[in-house]
Amino acid sequence: MDWHKIFRSYTSLVAIVYIVIALQLYNHALNSSRSLLSIDLSLQTVDLIIFSFDRPLQLYALLESIEVHLTGIERTTVIYRSSNEHFNDAYVTVKQRFPAVIFLKQCTQPAYDFKPLILQAVRSGKTPYICFAVDDLVVKLSADLRMATQALCKYNAYGFFLRMGTHLTACYTENQDQPLPSLTPLSDSMLSWTFSDGKCDWNYAHTVDMTIYRKQDLITQLMTMDYANPNRLEGIWARYARAQKNKKGICFADSAVVNIPCNRVQEVCHNRHMNSWSTEQLLEKFNAGLKIDIHSLYGIKNESCHISYPLTFIAR
Repeated sequence: MDWHKIFRSYTSLVAIVYIVIALQLYNHALNSSRSLLSIDLSLQTVDLIIFSFDRPLQLYALLESIEVHLTGIERTTVIYRSSNEHFNDAYVTVKQRFPAVIFLKQCTQPAYDFKPLILQAVRSGKTPYICFAVDDLVVKLSADLRMATQALCKYNAYGFFLRMGTHLTACYTENQDQPLPSLTPLSDSMLSWTFSDGKCDWNYAHTVDMTIYRKQDLITQLMTMDYANPNRLEGIWARYARAQKNKKGICFADSAVVNIPCNRVQEVCHNRHMNSWSTEQLLEKFNAGLKIDIHSLYGIKNESCHISYPLTFIAR
């Protein structure tokens, strides 16, 4: 009996078996990775954190416009405060209309709990993306935020700016024209630019006006910075933007949101505003059963991120 031939035949058979098993494991792993990739893409939603103070009517308009136009939001949290019970009662009405939204009320000394509430809201969500918003924004075009997060991942950009668009040739806050930076088309509806190439709003890497960021890029800054309100947060955060000057931002060709600065509710920053309605006047409108007509803003081609716009009111 030729034991060498038998041994060689045996080893060949074992090798074939190992190859078959390896191919099966490879195919299984490949299918699993494809499945995981598909799951990951579908899970790239965004946690939204909104700041509001004595603006229940404006907050109502923002939440309604989000409900109408935006998809891909994992959870929405409103951090709010009110100067008296009349505003607080109006916020209760807003809560009842939007029961899926998480409302976190600040205490009577809001400077002490603003930062802890932000960190709580950031850490509570499971998605790796975060977006901040202020209550005088209105969403004016439909958008799936999962497209935005996928673009951030694909093009390794720093943030996706829902407020930016190719029609933004003026800066309201600085009251001056602003040239468009060099824009690189990424698709029919998306473009990118480098912050250092931009002026005014195009150079503003850190904003609480609806920009999507990775939580991992922000969490250390949010933990170490000293801030007690949204304006202070954005002001100090702007100092960290210098490190991002060579990074890229992405936006839609048409901006998805617009800011209507009809009043100012803080004295930390004397921002330019319309001064058209006081918070008390808007509260009267809200208590009379009215709301802002958000549909009049649909698809508007605003020339700046903030615009002077006459509000119109309709029944809720």
